[in-house]
Amino acid sequence: MKKIVIVVFSLLFILGIIFIFRKTERPIIPAAPDNYKGVNTHLSREGVDTDYVLKKAQEAGTHWIRDDVFSWINIDGGKNQYHWEIPDKFVAETSGFKILGILGTIPSWYNGRTDKDWRCGDPLSWWYMPDNPNGFGDYVYQTVDRYKKVNAWEIWNEPNLYAFNPPLPNSQKYTNLLKVAYKNVKTANPNALVVAGALGITQTQQLKINAWCGSYIQSDISAEEFLEQMYQAGAKNYFDILSVHLVDQFSSLERLHQIMLKNGDDKPIWVTEIEYTTCETCLTYPQQSQKLQEALITLKKYDFIEKVFYYMLYDEGAGDDPNLYAGLLESRARNYREKPSFQIFKDFK
Repeated sequence: MKKIVIVVFSLLFILGIIFIFRKTERPIIPAAPDNYKGVNTHLSREGVDTDYVLKKAQEAGTHWIRDDVFSWINIDGGKNQYHWEIPDKFVAETSGFKILGILGTIPSWYNGRTDKDWRCGDPLSWWYMPDNPNGFGDYVYQTVDRYKKVNAWEIWNEPNLYAFNPPLPNSQKYTNLLKVAYKNVKTANPNALVVAGALGITQTQQLKINAWCGSYIQSDISAEEFLEQMYQAGAKNYFDILSVHLVDQFSSLERLHQIMLKNGDDKPIWVTEIEYTTCETCLTYPQQSQKLQEALITLKKYDFIEKVFYYMLYDEGAGDDPNLYAGLLESRARNYREKPSFQIFKDFK
């Protein structure tokens, strides 16, 4: 009997030791998945409750944030001078996320432009691309070198639209800018992805405006035509991902993919903006939810679509611009209450 008792206690002792060692082992924490879903934010803008909206981004099941906090005009301090305080804060606050940073805008001291009246249709001065992109390259290098935590960099915003590539959208200018940006990104951080395009899905058109300052012509170029021109200008080897912005124009995605394949290019596409706005004359909350659900299901069918970023995570406040009301959450003034679309986005896998 004594032998049995001794054996039992010995076994319990050994199991206890094993249990203690197992309890003191460092737990294995699974890495965050390279998620299909991302959201757009403007965290550096005044009045954003950053902690809360990032908590909601995590709750929505996204690990990617796209933001324009790295724009040149945000950090410009004059020639070869930069103010890093705002993006430093952003990078610290978003440490649990993968980041798609936007590299763009040109300070007036470099492109020689000054602000004009937006009501007259004049784009803001910082969207005029310079004839010589080398100064842009220095800004890109300094930014990417400082923020190696950023996973991917998107070059410019909707360069096929008049508003972001005036006075007329110029694919050669954009490609020149892209080449300089690509070289500087890869020099500063070879592991970072270069995302090109951010092409707005639209038709090639001339719009005659009779506004505050009289009549004039502005032009947009279709994403398909602009992409073809980019390849003709030699863009193929100067980006890792093509990005597009759309609402419901899904057929354009297939056409863009075919243009890429025709040019011997099988890179993936990221949809870095898709939005459905609930402005007063736009969609109701249920309509926004339905549109978003249909879009996510449709996009998932395309095997060349690698990521989708919704624009925006939250409404940005009062104003006439419909984009201010595209959020999955209401504005801070409304306590960031969830719209029904938030749950649709959260549940989509």
